[in-house]
Amino acid sequence: MNQLHVYADGDSIPVVPQLIKLSGQLGFKLVLVHSHAHTRASLPDSVKTIIVDQGADAADFRMISESAAGDIAVTDDLGLASILSARGVYVIHSNGIRFREEAADAVLEWRHAKKEARRRGNYGKGPSKRKRTADSQFEVQFIQLFEALKEGGDKG
Repeated sequence: MNQLHVYADGDSIPVVPQLIKLSGQLGFKLVLVHSHAHTRASLPDSVKTIIVDQGADAADFRMISESAAGDIAVTDDLGLASILSARGVYVIHSNGIRFREEAADAVLEWRHAKKEARRRGNYGKGPSKRKRTADSQFEVQFIQLFEALKEGGDKG
C-alpha cells in the first residue's frame, strides 16, 4: 500500500493535535489545509501545510483539488464531505462519525432546512461545548478506518 494521505480541514476541525499524534503512530502523510487566519505556530516537519487565501470555501476547494480516491479527509463541513465522498475520499467528522455517500442527500437536505430556519430568524442554541470524550471517540473511529484501509478496503 502506498502511503495514505489524510487531508485535514484546518479551518474547521478541533482534532489537529490528535491527527498529528496519530500520523506519527500510524505513518500516514498529514496534509493540513487552512487559511492564513488559522495558521499554527509550530507543526512537525512531517506535516505538510497548504495555506490558502482568505475567502469563502478557499480551503474546501483546495482539499477537493488535492485529494484523490482512497485518501481520508477530516472535516466538519457537510457540503465538503458530500463532494469528497462522491469522489471516493473517505470522510470522517471530528466527532468520529463517518460520512457516507449514501446519506449525502439526507444530510444536505437537513443542512438546507437548518439554513432556511436561520433565514427565518430561528438560530437555535448552537452547538454544545465539545467534550473530551469526542476526541477519544474520533481517535478510535479514525484508527478503525485507517486499519481497514491498510488491510485493503473499507470494512465499516
